[in-house]
Amino acid sequence: MTDSDSSNPHSEIKRKCDGLRYDLKMCLLKSDCVQKYHTVPRKCLQDPEMLPHVPDKCWVLANTFFECKRSLIDMRRRFRGPKDRIQHLIKYQYGHSGIHSRAMDYMHYNFKCCGWNSPKDWYDSSYIDPKSKFKTDNNVITISPSYIYKIPHSCCVNNYDLTCVLMNKFHEVGCENIVKSYYLKIEIYIAWSIAFLNLFQLILLVLSLYLLCMIFFDRQESDRASSKDSDSHTYEAFDRMDEDNDQLFMTSYYL
Repeated sequence: MTDSDSSNPHSEIKRKCDGLRYDLKMCLLKSDCVQKYHTVPRKCLQDPEMLPHVPDKCWVLANTFFECKRSLIDMRRRFRGPKDRIQHLIKYQYGHSGIHSRAMDYMHYNFKCCGWNSPKDWYDSSYIDPKSKFKTDNNVITISPSYIYKIPHSCCVNNYDLTCVLMNKFHEVGCENIVKSYYLKIEIYIAWSIAFLNLFQLILLVLSLYLLCMIFFDRQESDRASSKDSDSHTYEAFDRMDEDNDQLFMTSYYL
């Protein structure tokens, strides 16, 4: 067991489920259902007549095992990537779920593509006729004489052209690269927009600091000018007092 397997929660849960499966099988093999009635262990939990012959310990193990399998399935769904989700949609959900079918048709219409990797993805889909045959030669789809290979009408170049497959007038490119490049452009646009906004905010911040500095220096200059004016007025007052004193002295001298 490698370090990556030990750190992977999916692998850890799978090992626990395998251990529970083994314990459940051994418990059923020792039960009366198998020992006395010679029933296959799996049938012990499925046959209503055999259910009373299954011990409580086996039922506890069975419930724990089913909960473990449910957790494993939920984890697979949670950690499934976009590619796996879309391939699962194509294989099992298209044509059976209206929401998923409309989503796939929307992607075909807007990006002018078919399937995720290529139109071959529809070969394994539950949407097609199981008797359909499909051969490829240099990525060119050919139709057998007996059956038409069924792909969604949204794959057609002209929407809802029922003969588009026969005429090879359908989109032969998968949607994966087109969708990825489209969203990559959106991500680049968003990144540039964020960078521009940050730059704009930085410019506003610099201008605000510049204005604050200008206001601060203007106030200092005005304070200095006012202090100089007050000093000059004080000196002028002292000069006038000296002149008045001199005049009084001269007047008193002549008198």
